[in-house]
Amino acid sequence: MKREKPRYRLELKNEKLRFYRSFAVFLFVLNFVAIGLMLTPTGSRATSTLLIEIISSIIFLGYGSYLIIRGRAGLLFEGLMIIFCIGWIWMGHWWPAAVNVVLVILYRSSVRVPVVELNSRFLRYPSFPLKEIPWNEIENVILKDGLLTIDLRNNRLIQQMLAAPGDNSPNETEINEFCRARIGAATDAAN
Repeated sequence: MKREKPRYRLELKNEKLRFYRSFAVFLFVLNFVAIGLMLTPTGSRATSTLLIEIISSIIFLGYGSYLIIRGRAGLLFEGLMIIFCIGWIWMGHWWPAAVNVVLVILYRSSVRVPVVELNSRFLRYPSFPLKEIPWNEIENVILKDGLLTIDLRNNRLIQQMLAAPGDNSPNETEINEFCRARIGAATDAAN
């Protein structure tokens, strides 16, 4: 069946984005230090090589962490984590590589912009996994002052703020009327 184009797309605020980025920096530093410790040379040139590694590591970690925290380095983080995975595999350590792959996938899904889509058949909510809620399972949908409230018939209530209420925010009255009409049509069809 052909996928129906959404009538409205409402971007939700990702409340935990700062935590996810801080955790990404932690993972980045942890991998960097662990691989660095495993590759640290021993012998007569160890002191000078270690000093160069420490200085370059501080610069690299500082700049990489800054980019990740500022949200400008999603692809940088993912690319570096893949390089770390290759490094772990190269050293013969498969478990850290597998854990890093899973963490990159989770990071990617956690920092995405959550979007609620409304169309004539259902409301698509950005949970994990993606949830398509038919209109006949919804009691009410209200968008007021940037707060989206979804009241389900099973007594669940979902409330989330829109990402950027302001000049380019959607027309609340129009969206509320659309939702009211779809819920009414679904209720009439069920009776």
